[in-house]
Amino acid sequence: MASTYRHISPTTVLIFTTLFVFSFFSLVNSLYRGHRHHDAPNWDLLIFTQNWPSSVCHKWSSEGVNHSCLNYPANTWTIHGIWPTKLGTIGPGFCKNSSSFSPEAIYGIEDQLMQVWAPVEKHKKKYDFWAHEWKKHGTCASILPALATEFDYFYKGIELIQAYNMNGVLQKAGIIPGQAYNVTQIWDGVHKVLNKKPQVVCFNDKENVSVLLEVRICFDKQLNLVDCDGTVVGANGEEPTLERRRSGYQNLSNCLMEKSVQYPPGAPPKRHSLNQLDSDLQKKNKENSLIEKLKLLHFTQWFTI
Repeated sequence: MASTYRHISPTTVLIFTTLFVFSFFSLVNSLYRGHRHHDAPNWDLLIFTQNWPSSVCHKWSSEGVNHSCLNYPANTWTIHGIWPTKLGTIGPGFCKNSSSFSPEAIYGIEDQLMQVWAPVEKHKKKYDFWAHEWKKHGTCASILPALATEFDYFYKGIELIQAYNMNGVLQKAGIIPGQAYNVTQIWDGVHKVLNKKPQVVCFNDKENVSVLLEVRICFDKQLNLVDCDGTVVGANGEEPTLERRRSGYQNLSNCLMEKSVQYPPGAPPKRHSLNQLDSDLQKKNKENSLIEKLKLLHFTQWFTI
């Protein structure tokens, strides 16, 4: 037996060792890739959503007495988000719970974002809107190399709105602000210009007026423009009613067929600027601090009487 092992050459040992190591690491890599594939968010299309800021402000203001709007760009459509979507449902969302938004990641393009991806609703913090879009949608889109980072995700939005801005699309279709249209005119107009089926989203205000809110177009994972067939649409994620399904548009609009859709004028009233948020918060904190000090002073005076 010993003589048999003595006849095994060092070259043979090296070959078998190399094959073993290669096989081992191939197995580990296969298991790792399978694990990553299992954990990767499952979605089919990207929905690129543009909103009409005047309508967004109108909707936001009507939903709460304390809701106010920022000084959004006038007379232009802006980005709401780029949303990975599984056909027949809403989402996925929040694919990396540990992921956070870093304002430094969009350094160099923030001014551009303020023009094309501007927040309209005034929230507590300056970056709330972009942080929400990244954490909810960007983390799911990041499986694509073109959208892998915060910078990639937001810069892709800039590129998409430059190529598919609804200002130009709707103007070519003869749809202009300050007028009312049937939803079929809007949907057919976008479809004719882009040669792809869009989503058209409305909301009903307190006076039961149907207002044009968003137009959404769809892209595959290679970022080719495609039909939005099979997607679900709703102003707040709700599915269309049976009545709208029977209209023939199925899930491609939540607007009521029997009502005219108002496309409001775009010029906004004077609002808060995004850069004012930090100073507003600081002022509010100072006021709260002063109030607390006054309360303490009054309590001390009362206690010592």
